[in-house]
Amino acid sequence: MNINNQEIEIFCKLNKLYNISYNKKKVLIADRSLPEPVLINSLASFFLNKNFHLDAEIVTDVGKKNELLKIYKSFKINKIYFTSIKYNFFNLFLSMNTFLWTFITYIKILYFGNEWFIKKFKYKDIYFGDLFYDQYAKLNFNFLENNLLSLSFIKVLLKGIYKINLIEKLIKQNNYSVVLSSTTVSTSVSAITTRLALKRGIKVICLVANHFKIFNNLEQAKRSIANITHDDLANIKKNENWERKIDLYIKKRFKGRLDEREAISAYKDKKNFPKDLLYKKLRIKKKYKRIGFFAPHSFHDTSYIQGKIVHLSLYDHFMKTIKIIKESKDTLWIVKPHPTTHLYPGGNITKDYLKTAVCENLIKCPSYLNNETIIKISDIIVTCRGTIALEAGLFGKKTILGGQATYSDLKFSHLPKNEKEYKNFLLKENLNLKLSKKEVKICKKAFFYQVFINSYVNSKIIPLDKFLEVSLDKKTLKFKKYPYHRQNKKSYKKYFNIINNNLKNKNFLNDEFSIKLDKWIKKIKIR
Repeated sequence: MNINNQEIEIFCKLNKLYNISYNKKKVLIADRSLPEPVLINSLASFFLNKNFHLDAEIVTDVGKKNELLKIYKSFKINKIYFTSIKYNFFNLFLSMNTFLWTFITYIKILYFGNEWFIKKFKYKDIYFGDLFYDQYAKLNFNFLENNLLSLSFIKVLLKGIYKINLIEKLIKQNNYSVVLSSTTVSTSVSAITTRLALKRGIKVICLVANHFKIFNNLEQAKRSIANITHDDLANIKKNENWERKIDLYIKKRFKGRLDEREAISAYKDKKNFPKDLLYKKLRIKKKYKRIGFFAPHSFHDTSYIQGKIVHLSLYDHFMKTIKIIKESKDTLWIVKPHPTTHLYPGGNITKDYLKTAVCENLIKCPSYLNNETIIKISDIIVTCRGTIALEAGLFGKKTILGGQATYSDLKFSHLPKNEKEYKNFLLKENLNLKLSKKEVKICKKAFFYQVFINSYVNSKIIPLDKFLEVSLDKKTLKFKKYPYHRQNKKSYKKYFNIINNNLKNKNFLNDEFSIKLDKWIKKIKIR
């Protein structure tokens, strides 16, 4: 990882926030080993220590010489548990138990198959199949083969079960009142600790940049920090200008004037066409009863980050949907690869497949075409869990999903129960695909929540790259820009350089981020 060791040393000298040892109740930090979550969890532990006298401890899978551990230590958080096998190899019972359960699980996969493992595998009476699969699938394009009997998967299984055993033992032996976590994805320390803690009735505080959330049960954690509920929408009323802000955002998004990675790829320098002219441009001679728009997800992403999906993976969803499309002879299907796929290895998988697909009623969306045009002319819109459902909802159109999404609990999209129902939805020509005015309003609020959730808490010290600055008078929207960006690993080395420069004439306790985090933490009921 690109970490500037010198800047970490400087931060450790500048930091004046120290935890006090009370030797009573504890908070466990499930380390994610990235600059941003390490700092933010350290700050959260400081306020938990100040307000509730909780001693902070850390569980991590990094090595003992990892430079980021110095950040924790600068807050006087010194108790660290390492889950790496090399530090626990001589724990014979732990090792034997891990090998035994790995072997038993392997036999079950042989007997019950991949779908059983991915959808139903439990360990310690907790569902873990999604975490293991996502960890495996993102490595070396494993989602293409889905070979859960391969050596590659066995390694993931072995390491994951080992980690679960170790962390469960740690939680059992200590009096943790709460857990700090930064992700619910894959077999990371954070995701595993989150589920083990919630199973034992321990609250989990999930902090992702300036988005704060509490998980009280396993179902909440499975839906991720980004899940939107009706309670979340009810709180939007407190922002009296919410509708003007989202209207401005939507207008700039559709015109390609947003400096946002996904929006740039989807809208910048793209064109709108009326339906008849588009038909001519695409050289479509046959008349179809319907026009369908299929927006598959980017396969580099984790399939289960937002909950259950109908198919086995995002890639499986794409392939199964194409198969259904070929049966849908009376519908012309426009398929648009995810706008960010080109940024990742294997980004041409969708494009390459569409080039070779022999199907008269299926066309790859031209790169010059604006999403707004496709939405307006489409009679049926399909995605697994994409933002396109929010965009379509603004035009009163109900999207068919392939799985739970951040907005799926709000009921303005169709969420099939299984593959059979999914297929029926796609082929059923009289399916209600129109939203009521009330549903459009709910969709609009959900869009606002998704766009602006990281814009409620600001900071003059910490670089918050998702913070959206809005001026309704000037009609301007812009994301705060820094040399650091969470999606650019090469920029990680600049993270503490930014913070150190800001700390020269500012301090954490007077910063808006810390003030609001402290206030939010004080309201939590700690056992």
